[in-house]
Amino acid sequence: ARFGTIEARGTLDATRTAAGFEGAAQLAVTQGGITAGIGAIATVRNSATTVAITVDPVELGTLLASVPHVAGTGGVLGGTAQLTLSPALEPLALRLDVSLGLGQGPGQVVLDGVPVRVERLSTTLSARWDPGDRRPAQIGLTRVTATVAAASGARSTAELSGQLTRVGEQVTAAGTLRLDRMALADLSQFWPEPWGGHARPWIVENIVGGVAHDGVVTVAGRINTDGSAPLIDQFEVRLLGDDLSIAWLRPVPPVQHARAILTMAGPDLIEVSVPTARQ
Repeated sequence: ARFGTIEARGTLDATRTAAGFEGAAQLAVTQGGITAGIGAIATVRNSATTVAITVDPVELGTLLASVPHVAGTGGVLGGTAQLTLSPALEPLALRLDVSLGLGQGPGQVVLDGVPVRVERLSTTLSARWDPGDRRPAQIGLTRVTATVAAASGARSTAELSGQLTRVGEQVTAAGTLRLDRMALADLSQFWPEPWGGHARPWIVENIVGGVAHDGVVTVAGRINTDGSAPLIDQFEVRLLGDDLSIAWLRPVPPVQHARAILTMAGPDLIEVSVPTARQ
């Protein structure tokens, strides 16, 4: 009901071969005046079935307004997917490539109540299943890239990569987030307060002006599949800054034009090294 009536038109070609079956389909799916072209190729063998799907770039119009936690003003979505199934049609492997560009100005993704303005988002995801188990044994984020825009108009690109691995009833996770550059004055817009620990308030209040660049955040942890016993094994942040103003001991005037190296070994522990500055 949220997306209204969906219409689909298409063609299907199928061929039986000595080794199995091959088929191809072309679909045109229409919803609310938006039409998406979808192509699918399926290869069925005795050992496995492979399905490859391609979604041609499609104008989304106002469709994003119907998605929870997302507010968009139009955009273009495209992608490909390849799924490998066992002879019993159980999943074995998946690869997914998706790109989303918001065309008429940035859309907003709401993270824990904080709106983040996103201009472009792309991801490459893979998954692997053990035979006979419908729960994935491994999920890999080869790449998730987001171009975000601050209220000031400055743009930043963040890239996330990582992997989830399940062994029995425990899931281990490891990920790395890389940030190219960002004005320090915009940092609070992209670092939600509930995720900040005790370090975020100090950084937002005492480091103003200047540009942060070449940021790397590394996180690793584990959790049971039922959501119990979460444990953070690693949380590290390294960020370089240029032309910063740092209030290190109020009411002493802040140091100006500082170059700094900011490191964190946890959400509550921060170290700021300032090789050069003026006061």
